[in-house]
Amino acid sequence: MTKLYRALFLAMLIALFGQTRYAQAQEINSKITTVFVFSFAKYIQWPPQASNGNFVIGVLGKTDVTPELHLLAASRKLGARQIEIREIGDASQLEAIRACHLLFVAERETRSLKAIAAQLEHDPVLLVSNGWGSLKQTGSMIHIFLDEESDRVRFELNRELMAQVHLKPSAQLISLADVK
Repeated sequence: MTKLYRALFLAMLIALFGQTRYAQAQEINSKITTVFVFSFAKYIQWPPQASNGNFVIGVLGKTDVTPELHLLAASRKLGARQIEIREIGDASQLEAIRACHLLFVAERETRSLKAIAAQLEHDPVLLVSNGWGSLKQTGSMIHIFLDEESDRVRFELNRELMAQVHLKPSAQLISLADVK
């Protein structure tokens, strides 16, 4: 019987340790994604009509990135502009999405990204996704992913989609991206 208790105790420790490591990995991923999102905002030029007022980052869906973005917005500016984070409940809130400069789409919401892009047409909203799939599969302008070969977070950038809405990525950003 003691062997059974030892085995159960060991299994519980392994499960607990695994959950702790998973939680730590999620927290690190959220912080890295937040830094990427902020960097995208810094290294993209928006058209003049989108260059006034606060810089609005929308977050579509529930994600661990949202609290990190709120922390960043409270302590940083984008040039002279305040950063404002808006949580958007679902893809049907098109006017709320149109009011954003950058829309970060939570991994669970990427299935709606192509429909959002079609509805936005030429509105200068940078669509950013992360997680599963590729840039082409998600329909985003920038897609953040984990490169399993190098075990590094990387991103893909679609210059053509960005040009359609008059967004210009800097040479620095292009040099760091997998450009499609």
